[in-house]
Amino acid sequence: MAEKYCWTTLFLYMALSFAVISCEYAKEQLDSVRYDLSEESDDFIRVKRQNVESPTDSPATSTVVSIVKEDTTNYYDIKYIGAEDGGAGLWMDLTAGSSGVVKHRSLQSAYRLAVKIDIGFSFLFYGHSVKEVTIATGGFLYMSEFLHSFLTASQYIAPLMANFDTSLGGNDSEILFRTDDTAFVAQWSNIFLKDKPELGNFTFQVQLHRTDGKIVAVYKQIPVPISEVTSKDHPVKIGLSDAYYWDVGQYRTIYPYHTYRASEDQVKPGAAIVYTHRKTCNMLKDCDVCLNDPPANFQCYWCSRLNRCSDAFDRQRQDWLTSGCVFNVTQTDCSMMFTIAPSSTPVVVRAQETKSTGSSAWKGITAALCTIFVLTSAGILGAILYGYSNPTSPIGQFLVRNRPSELWRKFKAWKDKDEESSTHRNPI
Repeated sequence: MAEKYCWTTLFLYMALSFAVISCEYAKEQLDSVRYDLSEESDDFIRVKRQNVESPTDSPATSTVVSIVKEDTTNYYDIKYIGAEDGGAGLWMDLTAGSSGVVKHRSLQSAYRLAVKIDIGFSFLFYGHSVKEVTIATGGFLYMSEFLHSFLTASQYIAPLMANFDTSLGGNDSEILFRTDDTAFVAQWSNIFLKDKPELGNFTFQVQLHRTDGKIVAVYKQIPVPISEVTSKDHPVKIGLSDAYYWDVGQYRTIYPYHTYRASEDQVKPGAAIVYTHRKTCNMLKDCDVCLNDPPANFQCYWCSRLNRCSDAFDRQRQDWLTSGCVFNVTQTDCSMMFTIAPSSTPVVVRAQETKSTGSSAWKGITAALCTIFVLTSAGILGAILYGYSNPTSPIGQFLVRNRPSELWRKFKAWKDKDEESSTHRNPI
């Protein structure tokens, strides 16, 4: 009796542990996405989205800026710091197992996989607030809530986007991340190129600073010049990019409105690239400031219908145009501004909101199912333990009547009876 009790307890404990581990794995898989390469133009990419209605209008072209040593754009000031100038001193070392450092299991031994992460604070990216980033095995962060297959096209921070495969380095290849009081840091350690592993391992990181939106890319191990890294099977990019969406029926077109390509020659061991965020129109929340103290190199407008300051080229461009802000803006005097009541047109449902809602719904369903499974398993385990401890109770008597040996005896009797009946029906 005691032996059966021990074996039954062990079996149920293992089943319960398996259920908990399966729930954790399912939760991680919900936050991951496999990405592919864009076959569209560099100026835009079109993806299919859920069925939501949206007006149409004409898009804008993208802007690509190349730099040599230092540069200033409308959105960021960029500075290279070589190893001889102290670039290595900006490195924030992440070690697996250290306090606060996370090693996401889905990113280990993976290829073209990306996982969404909550960074724990609002980060300023092209003037927009970003609370979640998607870490990709390909050496970049995707900076939009709207997930699709072509993450390499735009809306990224790329310390070194390339054809990396974390399975090639075994346990030594890691993708780690951490959020502290200073910054969110993502680190790619000892990773190899899938098409040219013989070139050696790469180690680098990117830092997103809390207070000012500063981005710092630091390079620790770069075994070869970046010019030797092929882009045949995966884009090779260093820099930043952002885009706006244009929704038409079931399709969403992504138009990059700004792309910054950094100089590959400056990416060396011990070097760093610092991107300092500049003031943009969409950061200004007051009409007087928007019109009287605009950022340099921007022509800012204030739309009274949206109560928003913009140069008309940011992530909310479609809202800006479809809300009539082209005809309802001022750039001279806020006192002369008139207010137009909101249109009776139904609210446009954004695909990223639909995506987020769907993801949250699936997370809720998965959590509920896991909770039900765990509670049911725990209830069954408790009932069995109670029955074995109290054999005269109804549960105990049920277990006695349905113990394994008794169930086997009943099964054999049923099988023999069925075979005998079959013989009578089909005599030889």
